[in-house]
Amino acid sequence: MGEPGSSPPPVSGSVGTVRSVGTPDVSVCHLLGSLGSGGRETLIRDLIVHSDSATSHTICCFREDGEQAARFAERGVDVVSVDASSKRDLRAIGRLGRVLYRHDFDVLHAHGMNAQVPGRILARLCGIDSIVSTHHGVRELYPERLCQFERVTRLLDTATVAVSEGVERSFVGDGNRSQWRTIRNGIDVDGFDAAVEAADGRASRRAHGVGPEETVFLNVGRYVPPKSQTDLVDSLHRVVQQRPDIHLFIVGGRGPMAPRIRGRVSDRGLDDSVSVTGHVDGIHDYYAAADVFVSSSVGEGLPIVQLEAMAAELPVVATDIPGVREVVVEGETGWLVPPNDPSALAEAMLAVAAEDTRKGYGRAGYERVREEFHVRDTAASYASLYRTIATEGGWR
Repeated sequence: MGEPGSSPPPVSGSVGTVRSVGTPDVSVCHLLGSLGSGGRETLIRDLIVHSDSATSHTICCFREDGEQAARFAERGVDVVSVDASSKRDLRAIGRLGRVLYRHDFDVLHAHGMNAQVPGRILARLCGIDSIVSTHHGVRELYPERLCQFERVTRLLDTATVAVSEGVERSFVGDGNRSQWRTIRNGIDVDGFDAAVEAADGRASRRAHGVGPEETVFLNVGRYVPPKSQTDLVDSLHRVVQQRPDIHLFIVGGRGPMAPRIRGRVSDRGLDDSVSVTGHVDGIHDYYAAADVFVSSSVGEGLPIVQLEAMAAELPVVATDIPGVREVVVEGETGWLVPPNDPSALAEAMLAVAAEDTRKGYGRAGYERVREEFHVRDTAASYASLYRTIATEGGWR
C-alpha cells in the first residue's frame, strides 16, 4: 500500500545524503532490518524532513523495498542495502560492517531488534562510539530467543529509546533503567491534515461501490497476526445486523494474513460490507473517505496510523493495550475495548457511528494530536539526544 505517512508519495530519484548549508555537526546512520512500508519508516522519514541543519542522515538496511528506498532517495537520503538473503546471512552482516567502517558516522541509530542485535556489535567493532536503539513495539511481540540476544547486546547502547511509556515498561524489568528514555512518536499533523483535505475520498468510495450515505470505518495496517483484522471482521458481522449501512475498509499491504482475512470476510457473508484493499497508492484518499478509524490490534508501540487518523479528525475505536491508551482518551477522542473481544469492539463501533458523537471525538482528537504528538517535538528530542551523546559521549 501507499504506506502510512504524513508526506505525499514522492517519485524515485538519485540517492545522496541530506546535507544542509554548512557542515553538519552530527552524522547519523539509521539501521533497519527491513526498509518496508510501516509506521517506522514514516517516523524516520518525518524525522529527517524536520531535522535541524546540524544533523545529516543515512539509511542502512539488510533488505529494502525499492519503492520505499525511492521515497527516501527523493528526499536526498542515501539508502544502502546489504541485500541479505535471510536473517542469518553472515555475508550480509560482513557487508554491513564494511559500510559502517568506511563511513564516518557519529551515531548509529538502530530501529527494532533485528537491526539492534547485529548493529550494536558491528558499530563497536567499527569504531562508532555512540549507539541509539529505538524500540517501536512492546517486548511481547518478539520471540523470546531474540529478546535474550537483545537484552545482552543492549549493554552496548549509549541510549535506549522507547516510543511510548508502555513499550518502556515492557522492557525495563530485564535491564538497566537508567539508560532508557521515552521519546513518543509524532507526525506532521498540519501536513497530513492538508493532504487529507486535498484528497478525493469520494473516488475511493466509488471505486468500492460505497455510497455517500454509508458510514465508513477505516483500518490501516499490515496483514500480520498482531493486527488481528479477523477480529475486526467478526465485529463487523455483528455491527451490520443493526447498521447495514456501515462499510469497512481494511487497507493493508504486504503480510501473510491477507488470504485469511479475505476468507473470513467471505465466510461471514460480508463481501458487500468489507473491502480488503491490499496495496493502495493514495492512503490519504482513504482517510478522506472514512468517518471512523478502527483498530483490533493486540500489540503496538505507539501506532502512527492512529495519530494519522486523529490528524484527519477521525474518532478512533481501538483496543485497550499499551501504547494505544497513551494516544486515545476514552470518551473524549474515541473508545477503548479489551483486545480479542469482537463483541465489545462491535458495541463500541455502533456507539461511535452516531454522527454527533463521531464529530465531537474527531475534533478533540485533532486538538490532542496537534498538541501532544507533533513530529517537530519528536525530531527535536532526537536531535538533542544525538548531539549529547556524539559531542559529550554521555547520557543525560
